[in-house]
Amino acid sequence: MELFEIHLVDSVKAPYTVEVADMNGNGMMDIVVGSTGDYFIAWYEAPYWKKHIIGTNTRGNISAATYDIDGDGELEVAVCSEFNMGVAKDAAYLQWFDAVDGPESEWVSYKIDDLSFAHGGHFADIDGDGVDEFVVGTMRGTISPEPLDWDDPGLLVYYKIPEHPRKDRWMRHVIDDNVKRLHNKHIIDLDGDGRLDIIAAAKDGVLWYEPDASKERIFKKHIINDHDAGNVFVADLDGDGVNEIVSLEAWHGTELVWYKAPDDLRAGKWIRHVIDDTFDSAHAVCCADMNNDGKIEIIAGFRGIGTSLNYYEPVDIKANKWKKRLIDDNMGITGVVAVDIDGDGKLDLRLFTRGGA
Repeated sequence: MELFEIHLVDSVKAPYTVEVADMNGNGMMDIVVGSTGDYFIAWYEAPYWKKHIIGTNTRGNISAATYDIDGDGELEVAVCSEFNMGVAKDAAYLQWFDAVDGPESEWVSYKIDDLSFAHGGHFADIDGDGVDEFVVGTMRGTISPEPLDWDDPGLLVYYKIPEHPRKDRWMRHVIDDNVKRLHNKHIIDLDGDGRLDIIAAAKDGVLWYEPDASKERIFKKHIINDHDAGNVFVADLDGDGVNEIVSLEAWHGTELVWYKAPDDLRAGKWIRHVIDDTFDSAHAVCCADMNNDGKIEIIAGFRGIGTSLNYYEPVDIKANKWKKRLIDDNMGITGVVAVDIDGDGKLDLRLFTRGGA
């Protein structure tokens, strides 16, 4: 018996980012897709997935995030574009798209900033002022003349949306200027203090950026573990009211692991547990109560030889025992998000793969 029924939305060359949002305000969840291999950003209108082109001016569109940037009551799309990790300095920059007359109409692009090797932008209210900031990490810096030099430190930054976002400068605020190969992050209140933290997966390890209570939000970096990490997701796996961290290690690596939170999150040792070490180019992970049993499951997959997307149910989490079930072994999975797409009250999985979404 199949765990999930698979629906192909579109065949896209090298889709790398998928955002789920109600783009036209009709109460249904639409899908936003960016391609790294083609000049293509589009959104697909639910429920029949009619394609609407957002932009065709850039490729290397490594991430897309939705937010009402200009306060007009409609969602705009911010994109990290022209990413190219195979050179010593790429032409990556950040842009946002605004629909001229509704999301089905023409979209216009506005530049945010030049940011080499930008890889992953998310909107989140990290300073607690009621308005989201645009948080972006980079895979590396631009000092080394060598391609693929992941020891060249990159950046973790955020941008406050200016009063007039079309014409005013988006000011860059640096959280960390010495982080190596930051690949993925999860923005969530890790410690339950009411402020959003940033959990990052990098060559430096699994990192926790904790903000203080000041208006400026100064972040302190904690190293959860120094294992090379590629992707992270935060969830309360054992139901004790304290969040754990799930990680794919190393970058494009072989292991699915989770870290048990200590009593003292800052000074204590986070205990590392390996769930699965059979991955090849691990690249997708999320956590959710998929079967409504009150327990959090893990969905994780890889895109290398023997590609598969798997579903892990906790059997005895204290003993690190999990039941592994196959969802798909033919996709080359790149990313996964758990969301109720069709509005039936049950969580679905929104996937993007090497060849489609």
